[in-house]
Amino acid sequence: MISSIKGQPSHRIQMGLQFVEIYTVGDPRTIHIPNRETFENGGKIILGHDILQRLLDKNIIEEGKGMHFRIHSPAHKIVIHCGVLDFSGANTLLYAPSWIMEYCNIRPGDSVVIASINLEPGTFMKIQPQSTKFLEIDDPEAVLTNLLPNFSCIMRGQYLRFEHAGVKYDIKILDTKPDVAVSLLNTNITVEFAEPVGYTEYLEEQKKKYMEKKRLEEAKKADEAMGFVGGRRLDGRGKAIASLTEATQPGKPSAEKSAMRVDLTQKLSDIKPNTIKSVKSDLDMLANMEEESHFNVKKALESKKFKGKGRAL
Repeated sequence: MISSIKGQPSHRIQMGLQFVEIYTVGDPRTIHIPNRETFENGGKIILGHDILQRLLDKNIIEEGKGMHFRIHSPAHKIVIHCGVLDFSGANTLLYAPSWIMEYCNIRPGDSVVIASINLEPGTFMKIQPQSTKFLEIDDPEAVLTNLLPNFSCIMRGQYLRFEHAGVKYDIKILDTKPDVAVSLLNTNITVEFAEPVGYTEYLEEQKKKYMEKKRLEEAKKADEAMGFVGGRRLDGRGKAIASLTEATQPGKPSAEKSAMRVDLTQKLSDIKPNTIKSVKSDLDMLANMEEESHFNVKKALESKKFKGKGRAL
């Protein structure tokens, strides 16, 4: 179950405001959206045709430049920045992806303040996945490279939600440069990953699973090394092979029994947890662990310290 990503109260940020109006939140389920998946998986809203004409009349829309809007929920004092997908909606209504409505704690019929703003191109952003499920993505950087163009701008402290392979992921924006809110259009931006929320506990759980699996494997090897030491005739007339206990008289252990006891003692010693002293690091210990549920432990540990890469978006 996805946790809540409701935004926190924020001061109204004045950043090159050009156009300010009060709009009513519309229900996106009531309108036709050609690519609803892109709409829900991004950070762009749908507005009416009237606002487009007003923006043109005020010379706010410039050729070759994208548009950025700030949505402010006065009732909850929550601010978020977004782009615009198109102007096909009803006039005076604003249609937003469900995650933006959740973040702003708004619903159809609520009033919000919308403003057109200018933002500096972003050069750096630091993000934090809100669940260790993010580690299950084979190539998170490639996923984000394809995802970020769905967002025209971001703001420090806000959350993003996206869906990949049928799973929803939440990401928090920990830092942005050069400003609190930045544009993602026509810019090269370095993305740095912070450890996912709950990563320490997740790593400890993976260690425990690995150690338990290794213990069971060693115990199985020890059992196999003991061999078959006794049996009975199928006709029930008696024992064809004496058991280890009956093979010798009390007080007079045979050489075979002594040898087997020594061998068993060695095997039991081999599987004691305190004899595993060659582990140098988390990565060394789990490097050869078998993959389960398509999870690559080595890759996950190597990604503990993510390195950002510049991306042309």
